Amino acid sequence: ATVTSKFGLPLTAETKPRLLAIFEQNPWLQGVHVHVGSQGCPLDLLAAGAKKAVAFAREINERVGKMQVSVLDIGGGMPTVYDGGEREAYDFQEYADAVRQQVPELFTSGFSSIITEFGRSIFVKPGVTVSKVEAVKDWAGQHIAVVHVGADQFPRTAYLPKEWSHCVTVLDSQGHPKKDASADYIRQDIAGPLCFSGDFLAKQLLLPPIHVGDFLVIHDTGGYTMSMHSKYNSRQVSSLYAYSASASNNAKFALLKERETTEETLACWGLDRDVQL
Repeated sequence: ATVTSKFGLPLTAETKPRLLAIFEQNPWLQGVHVHVGSQGCPLDLLAAGAKKAVAFAREINERVGKMQVSVLDIGGGMPTVYDGGEREAYDFQEYADAVRQQVPELFTSGFSSIITEFGRSIFVKPGVTVSKVEAVKDWAGQHIAVVHVGADQFPRTAYLPKEWSHCVTVLDSQGHPKKDASADYIRQDIAGPLCFSGDFLAKQLLLPPIHVGDFLVIHDTGGYTMSMHSKYNSRQVSSLYAYSASASNNAKFALLKERETTEETLACWGLDRDVQL
């Protein structure tokens, strides 16, 4: 965040007196919350944010002469890696070690609660999106595979592809990974079903040749995808499954949410009502 962020109040030399006065005048305020940002933040930056929050909380308590601020929320911000693998950018032990080394007073200042808000670094990796290939366009050297999900569920990927790309795996119609020789791979685009020309999930990926009926697995979609679903073109939100997998590759699936029905989609626009004008 920056001094112009919509989140919270900036802590600067100019604003600190006013912020301290707010805590003095409102003894019911018992917590300090800092959120440096998410995705792209190095551990040192996250630890520096926690350090400033601790220092500010201690200054408040010294000023009011009691342990008024007892809750410290140091936010989230741990980045992930959109590479389709299991390894994260950092593990939580690395984060904890950085905080303990740079902000030891976080653990010795008597705070009753220390809160974290890890989201992306927990939920993104376990999630995948699977879609069947509906059509393939091979024409004049252009290879486009059209699937059933696009910018409606991947708005960041469609509008900012360089910043929010995803790895893709190609499965055959039986759900087995395609094992074409790498020499047979070709550059292909992955397009969504929406009616605008920018509805692409990826461009020029080097993949095994994709055919109608194949399945595409889009990796690292456990966050910032379905939760950002757009009603553009009135597409139904897809079904959602939980899964567990063992070391022997035995998987179990459980339905968490049915695919949205046509009636539910129409209700979103109020078209399920009999309106007399």
